[in-house]
Amino acid sequence: MANSYFGNGEVKLTVAGFNSGASPVWITTAPEKPVNYKPTHVIFNGDATIVFFEDETKIVVRRMEGDPEDRHHAVSAAIAEKVMGSKNQVSKLVRNAHVELTKEQREEQKQLKKNKTDE
Repeated sequence: MANSYFGNGEVKLTVAGFNSGASPVWITTAPEKPVNYKPTHVIFNGDATIVFFEDETKIVVRRMEGDPEDRHHAVSAAIAEKVMGSKNQVSKLVRNAHVELTKEQREEQKQLKKNKTDE
């Protein structure tokens, strides 16, 4: 049996050898329910923050030892994990982000390079 999913809610189902030569069977499925990232409630419990979402899932984030308590950061981290799918995907996004310098920082770098060449 071979299945192909076309992304529009249609699945092409063919059974090898059984209906060879016959037209494939088309099965139309309902589109997936969109994911809702809106938190319903939050529990702060020591170093752990538990965020519950409307789709009846939860994400638990923990504060690392030595980090100050920042409830806003904890909830933001949980929502980022929900949107991206995992902590690893959030880390990859942050690690590969492009840093854009401000105009002042670019001018400062130019001045430092100029001073080094003048020496």
